[in-house]
Amino acid sequence: MKKKKSFDIVDNLSDRQPLVPLEVAAFLLGMEPRQVVENVEAGSLEYAWDIGAAPIRHRSELRIYWRCLFVMTRDQALTMSDEMVYDDIIPPTWLWVKAANLRRRWACSHRQLARLIQGHVLTANPNAASGPRSSPDILRESAIQFMRSRRVYADLRKVA
Repeated sequence: MKKKKSFDIVDNLSDRQPLVPLEVAAFLLGMEPRQVVENVEAGSLEYAWDIGAAPIRHRSELRIYWRCLFVMTRDQALTMSDEMVYDDIIPPTWLWVKAANLRRRWACSHRQLARLIQGHVLTANPNAASGPRSSPDILRESAIQFMRSRRVYADLRKVA
């Protein structure tokens, strides 16, 4: 099921934007998006999340952890614990994360985060400055909790 193809650009991915959108992952791996989803559901791409507002089985906003792409192009295994992955995505020293920073790290839009805040999925700092140019602070733990609830595991189709 895997199609291995090494792109130099995979070497240039970084932890500054640790989650990669489905379409970008498909391009980097030389696959169709459907094939990437199949690899996620088969467990070949171990760390993936559906960050969309819709239920998880729709795969509307699938994001892949960049290190999974790196190791897949080299036919290696990712040797990180779940906690290490979450700490790489949002450093544990950050109690609050600026929405602008989280948008970059999750590769999502301002509207997506706004929907998650309005839906009380992410906790915004009520004491933070507000206004048209402000970027709300989001409690790190609420972002990690959301990611844990939206992680796509192998064989999810059998569970859902």
